[in-house]
Amino acid sequence: MKLIRLFVKAIAGNVLGEVQERWVDLSAGDSGFVPFSLINTNLANAGVSKRTTEWRWQYRLNARDPWQELRHTAHRIYVVLRTPTLPWVQTAGSTQLPWTEVLDYACDWGVLSGDIDQAATKVTERVYALGPGTMRYDCPGGGATHYAIGSFDCTKFLELLRGGPGNGELVNCTDCATILSTFANILGCDLWQSRMEYGFQLNPFIAVGYGAWYPGCSNWGGTSFSYHEVAWKGACTASEAVFDACLQLDADAAPDSAPHSPVLATNMVFGDCSSLGYRLRLSPNTPGGCGNCNPAPATRKRRALI
Repeated sequence: MKLIRLFVKAIAGNVLGEVQERWVDLSAGDSGFVPFSLINTNLANAGVSKRTTEWRWQYRLNARDPWQELRHTAHRIYVVLRTPTLPWVQTAGSTQLPWTEVLDYACDWGVLSGDIDQAATKVTERVYALGPGTMRYDCPGGGATHYAIGSFDCTKFLELLRGGPGNGELVNCTDCATILSTFANILGCDLWQSRMEYGFQLNPFIAVGYGAWYPGCSNWGGTSFSYHEVAWKGACTASEAVFDACLQLDADAAPDSAPHSPVLATNMVFGDCSSLGYRLRLSPNTPGGCGNCNPAPATRKRRALI
């Protein structure tokens, strides 16, 4: 059987640069799997993005021959900041390999982010902005979980994002923390879902999907949370930062009283009851308040996807 050896390369002309030329051996017209290397790339400066790249493949038989056009191919390319972290894995055949539909949304939400904190911030903002058109806090059900009971029902959540029914529009803090951390981690962020506990009073906030300030839900009458769950960095302790796509808090020096200035907690240190971090903005420094709102790192997890 005759063996044909070709010199092959491809030109992309964008941040991906070029496919470095190399010899490819053909036997009966088949080369099998052949890895190529990229050269002259600018991926390090691209930031989070997605794009369709066209490569012009060329070949020649000898090093001194002119290049001949072979064909054009199109490829969807996702640029993330680091290797996706759990629940995403890199194990062939796993259902936890990065899902392309999640990448589509996450790259849109975190577009042009140059570092993981910026990416997590942008994802937080976009998840919160899904209210009121796509989702809202489950005030009617007292804050029940709908997408993150045990595992994360990402299949149903994607259905909701596409305009379908999903598991309905209602969400709670566990849902929001799971959505945020899962979509941020596919971009290379390193967030966990973790709780603060137990039974603490609340400062005024604006829940996802609503526009009014209130402690708890206006049609529920709640003025406290039994727990609250957020996307959390590191060991999920008081010294680490949180990202909360469920609530806007008061950003001013007196979060327990009007007037209020809304802010999303993005890379905000959880803190203690003596300084204005996340903890004291969420819960007042009164009996049954901030002192009961304690990090619960034993609840730290990354829910698997279904």
